[in-house]
Amino acid sequence: DSVFCEERYCYQNVYTSTGELDEEKTWMGTPTCSTDAEGCPCNSQWEVQCESFGIKYCEHKDAGCFDEVTCDADELTCKDQFSSWCMPKSSGGCPVICNSTEVWCYRWQYTPNGERDYSQEHEEFCAPESTGCPCDRQFETKCTDPEYGNSWCQPVSENCPLFCRDDEQDCYQVQYGSDGYPNFELPFGQSCQPANSSCPCDPVHEEMCQDLYGSWCQSKVYGSCPVHCTEDQITCWVTPYDDTGRPDWTGVWTEVCADEMVGCPCNSQWERSCTYQGEKFCIPVSETCPLDCGDLGTCFHYGSGNESCATPQGCNCESGELRCLNPETSLYECEPTEWYADGQCPLRCSAEEQYCGIVAFDTSGAWQWTNEYCFSGEDCPVVCDDATAQRCQDGEDSYHCVPKTESCPVYCTEEQQYCWVVNFDSTTGEVVGAGEQCVSNSESCPCGTGAVQCTNPFEADYEPYCTPATEGCPLYCHPIREKMCYPMSFTPQGMPDWNAPVVESCVNVSKSCPCGANAQMCRWVDEFGQQEEFCEPTSVTCPVTCGADEKKCFVLDYDKRGTPLEVRELCEKKSLPCQCGTNSQRCHDPFADEYFCYPLWDLDTNSAMRCPVYCTAEQDWCFIDSFTANGDWASVETTCVPRGGYCDCAKGQNAFSCNHTEAGVTFTECLPINGGYCPPVCSAGQVQCPEVDDYRPDGLWAGTSQPSVHCAASMEACPCGKMAKNCGGAMGCIFKDESCPVTCKANEKKCFVYDFAENEDYLGEREICVAENAKCPCGKNTRRCPGDDLCLPTSQTQVLCPCTESQKQCDVKDFTSTGKVSGISTRCVSLSTKCPCGNNTLTCPDPNDADANICNPKFSGTLLNSCPRPCTPADETAGNKTCIQTHLTMAGEFAAETISCLLPDRCVPGRNMKKCPSGSVIPAGKQCQDLYNTGSSGNSTAVSSGEKQSSTVILTLATTSSDAQGKSEDARVLLNAQLQLPSGLQSSLALKGGARRLGGRWLSGSGSVLSYSISNAGATSVSPSAVAEQMKKQVKSSSAGMVNALSSMGNVDTKAGVAMTSKTQQVKSRVEAVQEKTKAALGITTPTTTTTTTTTTTTTTTTAAGTTSTEGSTSMADGNATSSETATSSTSTTMSTTEFLLTSSSPDRPVLIAILSTLAMMLLQ
Repeated sequence: DSVFCEERYCYQNVYTSTGELDEEKTWMGTPTCSTDAEGCPCNSQWEVQCESFGIKYCEHKDAGCFDEVTCDADELTCKDQFSSWCMPKSSGGCPVICNSTEVWCYRWQYTPNGERDYSQEHEEFCAPESTGCPCDRQFETKCTDPEYGNSWCQPVSENCPLFCRDDEQDCYQVQYGSDGYPNFELPFGQSCQPANSSCPCDPVHEEMCQDLYGSWCQSKVYGSCPVHCTEDQITCWVTPYDDTGRPDWTGVWTEVCADEMVGCPCNSQWERSCTYQGEKFCIPVSETCPLDCGDLGTCFHYGSGNESCATPQGCNCESGELRCLNPETSLYECEPTEWYADGQCPLRCSAEEQYCGIVAFDTSGAWQWTNEYCFSGEDCPVVCDDATAQRCQDGEDSYHCVPKTESCPVYCTEEQQYCWVVNFDSTTGEVVGAGEQCVSNSESCPCGTGAVQCTNPFEADYEPYCTPATEGCPLYCHPIREKMCYPMSFTPQGMPDWNAPVVESCVNVSKSCPCGANAQMCRWVDEFGQQEEFCEPTSVTCPVTCGADEKKCFVLDYDKRGTPLEVRELCEKKSLPCQCGTNSQRCHDPFADEYFCYPLWDLDTNSAMRCPVYCTAEQDWCFIDSFTANGDWASVETTCVPRGGYCDCAKGQNAFSCNHTEAGVTFTECLPINGGYCPPVCSAGQVQCPEVDDYRPDGLWAGTSQPSVHCAASMEACPCGKMAKNCGGAMGCIFKDESCPVTCKANEKKCFVYDFAENEDYLGEREICVAENAKCPCGKNTRRCPGDDLCLPTSQTQVLCPCTESQKQCDVKDFTSTGKVSGISTRCVSLSTKCPCGNNTLTCPDPNDADANICNPKFSGTLLNSCPRPCTPADETAGNKTCIQTHLTMAGEFAAETISCLLPDRCVPGRNMKKCPSGSVIPAGKQCQDLYNTGSSGNSTAVSSGEKQSSTVILTLATTSSDAQGKSEDARVLLNAQLQLPSGLQSSLALKGGARRLGGRWLSGSGSVLSYSISNAGATSVSPSAVAEQMKKQVKSSSAGMVNALSSMGNVDTKAGVAMTSKTQQVKSRVEAVQEKTKAALGITTPTTTTTTTTTTTTTTTTAAGTTSTEGSTSMADGNATSSETATSSTSTTMSTTEFLLTSSSPDRPVLIAILSTLAMMLLQ
């Protein structure tokens, strides 16, 4: 009878009298069941039980659990469950690593009054799990969680927490002094109260406050309860005015409640009441009520800024305007006369036609569009002005125009490859020139003067590259036997010392790397099984290594006022929630089913901190927005309604409900009465057309207006605004003189070529397609970023890409103790070295990239952040999606961002954010838009799982705000909203500058170049490059929304050009990297799979130990192995079905991985 095991199958190994494995008898035996924690029973005569991070397995006694290493006199011999290795004695003691029967413990130092002294070193050690950590009898007491059984040590000045039943809630009470202020010298009180009742308040010093989520206790000395409106009331914000009747935007806005049927009251002295589409609201007496034109539409007079109602024939124009007929609508529109010096109405092409013209150049070499006409074909023909231009080829069927005074750029045929040859100064190594060249595909690109060619001797298909001869080629280590050492140095305060010399070296994998000054070597294994080694400051504690049945927890202690104290790492069983630090409480997210910790007291509001409240699975979120009189967002109130229930926007001030369709889904959205556009309901089979962007003749954004046609058969059939054309797809409508994005074939990639004058003034750009593995050409007066396809003016490359091709560029961000960006620096490190993280960060392993870490700000205000956990390809195969949650404060400022892997329906928006039907998650108060036409895309995959596409938009700032770095995350949130950042994409914003004047339009000091990067976190239906092109379009036209989003950073110089680059690469997850390294060390190669008839193959493999094994396997037509036989190897663990188990979901797969990891370390040593 077959045996089914829930967790692990065990086969008793049978040995001959001489200790050789009898394979036939072993596999003839009946399997038994066990668990990873218990392990399989071993053959007591010939085997010993070993353990590797919580997983137990059997090893032959001759082999032992791991091989000892011989260390030098100045080294320490360190051991863990995985291996043994050597560490210099100067680096301190060996790291503390606990086994599966032990718990990680901290021994704290205390002040004489019994407070933890965080300024003193604390001791780390292991204690038996059965007894828990020992506590200091004088200063500590042991607390135990009765539900999970784990224990910890708590200062005697604090009470052990109560553990309430499921039908109860935890209530914490602060103690008060005689002056009415909280006495933080006394411990918090705690009680268990019924879940359906309120927590008790101090009858003398507190009052009970109510809101939509329940009640809390407010300290009377810190003010009264905030306003809470009832179900039949709406929230109103009373606008403050100065003595002259102007709104005081810096004054205090008072929150009041008003009857829902009556509406918010107006200030009788300074406001008037307006009605728009049946809705009432208040505006200052100095302003006029907005026009309510009904179905006729509104006419926008861009010259004067006035608005008027249209007639059945169209708009009646003002003086100084041209009255022009729109041939598609047969209605008249108004155009400012000053925009058209010839006094003629502009050319209007139909939706089926293209705006085309003849390309000419002025005396400076700048591109010009002349003799415009309408063209019925798909793409405009390339016609160059005979007097000033000539036509050049840049692709198989692609051409462009260049000034007649210049020669055509190099064009390489299919039998050739494009080369960018750089010349270096032989003394300084500085770039002194570069040029284009074509060579045969069978040859390598040549190096320029002062350069040497480098390659990796351990990779046969490694593409050679050139580097300055003054630097020489980098050091490459053997990928199996050696590892690269990069000895970082630090200041005594624990800051990276970037000026200290770094000498890279290769050492045996069993040896520990050296570190620089004020540094210690930290060695640990991350949660994916990848071994990490890095130099850390001696002032910090090394990361912990957790077992296979454990997870890493970051624990933050608070004082009683809610001030963060110290972050520490510890290991906790995966089945248990992480511990919370002192003076904190455990909260639960029911959607992610994760626990997190909040302080008991809110340092910012001086009140008790409450855990967030979530809607249940039977409820929907409602975002009720309030707006100012001029249509600006004021606040949002988030409520829960029964699933499918109605969100009543009338409860918000100056708001109305708009039911419209986006991405094929009809939903309700709260819009401002003044300025909000709600498209009419369309008939079946039609889509609602969004508002359109109007442009000036010079390509600058003029404004937003209602579409001339409100309903159409598809988004592609919806009209564009004035001076615009429709490119279709994700780009939509753009300025008519701009070129639509080029679409490349499957085996091609897109290149962005920018031309600049010698003084770095922007001249023009073009897009071309080249082979996927080819280099992109550079434009005039640009320099290539080493190892990249991005070409920029020299001054920009000095800031954006200062590293050589033999180096890895790291943009290191520093954060404040509250999580705001405090600075960014660019560092060049070895290609094989992971980028370091900045100050106040958490260094987190990237599950989808074995060669990278993720640097997360350590704090969000007073809260501790967590490491992001995007989905792996295996997670996505199981139906999960990466969930990116951005959290905002009530003022709309950035608070935090969390990344997790969840089922799609469990990914809810972050705080003060809302989800659009297209999948975009934007701040509450912003209007949903389907910018990428996802409703018509059929949900096709733009970027696949296992692919990483990164796109970057680069801007030049004419002026930079003084607090631009601190505001960068707020600006990033506004950019994400303006671009309607699709689900599954994440962004970053970096502000870079030079310490010297860079010339031209660059600023001295910090803050001159802004780069906005978008990347995918798993498979996505909208590519990062589509978002980047959308941003590029909006920046070039200076759209109001984009200008507003970037205003906190500074003013963008659109005349300097908007550069963009994009690259796609296959990434290797950490689990895959661990498996590959293990198999490489064991000499295992991936076999060829067949899925035809039944076949039998035999493979002979010689391992590093010199023994030979013969493998025979039988496969059926479906490709699944049905039986397997393997002869003995040098260890007692049979290696049959190794490849199958590594790549399948077999119950023994995690066990085998752990065993192979141990074997690999033995072989390497």
